[in-house]
Amino acid sequence: MAMSMVSGSSEGISPFLGGTGIATTKVRQPNSELGKNEFLKILTTQLQHQDPLSPMENTEFIAQMASFSTVEQILNLNKTVEGISNALNSNSVSQAVMYLGTKIEAKSADESGEPIEGTVEKVGFQNGIPYLQVGENKVNLTDLLSVTYQ
Repeated sequence: MAMSMVSGSSEGISPFLGGTGIATTKVRQPNSELGKNEFLKILTTQLQHQDPLSPMENTEFIAQMASFSTVEQILNLNKTVEGISNALNSNSVSQAVMYLGTKIEAKSADESGEPIEGTVEKVGFQNGIPYLQVGENKVNLTDLLSVTYQ
């Protein structure tokens, strides 16, 4: 039986040798985030390798399950906040477009302190945040003092 393994094909060992006779390994790329799947793998590995004569205490197990639940809720909360952020960004874009062609007054962005006045000529975006173009000035929506529709 051992003779046939040596003289036969290398099917049984090909994942380790790559079929070339040279040992190959997969390089694992580290992940900086510990998600719920990784947490469950750690927990099940811990349960599989615990000492049968001294098993994990119930309180330790409950604490780890509570930690898992917390991680899952944080991930869900993150998805919800991301959705709200996208909706708010979409709303601010719509709001900025509504100012096209209107006369505005806004706080000055420079040291002079003089308010910026003029007609909104275009809407631009800087780092995903909309701004209003009034002459040479870029006005943030939060700096608006007044709006006059013509």
